[in-house]
Amino acid sequence: YKRTRRQDPHSQPLLHPTTKHTHTSNFLSPSPSLTPPPPTRPTSPLPQATPTPNQHDSVSQKRPNWEASASSCPNLNCKEKNAFSLHSMENVIFGGSGPTGKAVARYLVSKGHKCACVSRSGNVPKELEDLKEGVIGVKGDALDAGRCQDICKSAKRVFFCLGLEYSSSVWSRDFPVALDNVLSAVPQDAVFVMADNLYMFGAEQAGKVLSPTLPFTTIGVKPKLRGEMNRTIQKYHDEGRCKTVIMRAADFYGPEVTNSALGEHVFAKIRDDSAPAVVQPMEHRHAFTFVPDQAEAMVEASMEPKAWGKALHCPCAEARVYRHVIQDIANEYQKPDLGKSPQQLVGWTRGMLGMFIGPLAEMQEMQYQWDQDFLVDHSDYLALFPKSALPTPMDKGITATVAWYQTNKPDKKGWFG
Repeated sequence: YKRTRRQDPHSQPLLHPTTKHTHTSNFLSPSPSLTPPPPTRPTSPLPQATPTPNQHDSVSQKRPNWEASASSCPNLNCKEKNAFSLHSMENVIFGGSGPTGKAVARYLVSKGHKCACVSRSGNVPKELEDLKEGVIGVKGDALDAGRCQDICKSAKRVFFCLGLEYSSSVWSRDFPVALDNVLSAVPQDAVFVMADNLYMFGAEQAGKVLSPTLPFTTIGVKPKLRGEMNRTIQKYHDEGRCKTVIMRAADFYGPEVTNSALGEHVFAKIRDDSAPAVVQPMEHRHAFTFVPDQAEAMVEASMEPKAWGKALHCPCAEARVYRHVIQDIANEYQKPDLGKSPQQLVGWTRGMLGMFIGPLAEMQEMQYQWDQDFLVDHSDYLALFPKSALPTPMDKGITATVAWYQTNKPDKKGWFG
């Protein structure tokens, strides 16, 4: 199957001139049994529907345990085969097999909602098998416009948690197509929510407290691309084609997170009695986002009309010196000595290794985030959700992450083993 993008002869390209892709997608293709034609979408802006009290389900402000199971949701006793199917699904998660997508699914189910996790395999992630009465797996390809139309036709909320290989060329090639395909498939009265990062502010804002009102950068492949994606999403909302929310987060950590500054080469290394290995300076304060917090923020914002059309910063715990965070992780493992002398690959050493290890080379344009304090202003989110219990204190987040790593050994290793 080939990668396809929605073609609209009356619209202009949103990110870059549309090109015809002739090589095979990295995603698995749709089932041949599902081949309805994509619905016709209007090409002119449409008025936004005025939400009614019953248009979107309300979400309780009581926070769940991130490990909540379907057994705690009494309204998920679906026994009829056709009652719990894709075409009756109100919540769709693209990237449903990744840490953020799975966290979104877990939070939705804990609140009594069902969801479809779209992934290459189409299977329910094994980590969500305890929620099988609230989650279905769907084989999907965000690079296939027709498949996106079929998956989203009954959705009220579509969560875009898609992760791609950490490569500027892959991001530039696939993210614009995938984003446009999914956005085009979202019904007009539904809400699209993207899990985003903070790359779009670029090196020009380095060292500043990052607020949603700062201008986007035009420098760097990945930072510039994230800004273009934000503009595309906002355009869809402003034209009334669907409702949108962007939920930005700092560097991830948490259960099931492996490739991050606090992933396999910190949590797993200490677990295995090795010194943690880092590729960034450790003397500056740095904000981190607990992945279940971003999932909760995305779901809550999807059901709050006041959040629609906004780009929000997910609450994160107070920024702390990176070296101190590593030491706290070692202390939680009760191995304090391992946190005192991390292996550090910086400067020319990292540059040389980057010639052989792709992700190390890709990090170079994001180095500015580590060369000074990296601070985030999330007051906009708390203003909309004053009763929110977010963010999770970092000591509790570290405890939950250590507990997960102690009982799980992912196949995927860190950036340099």
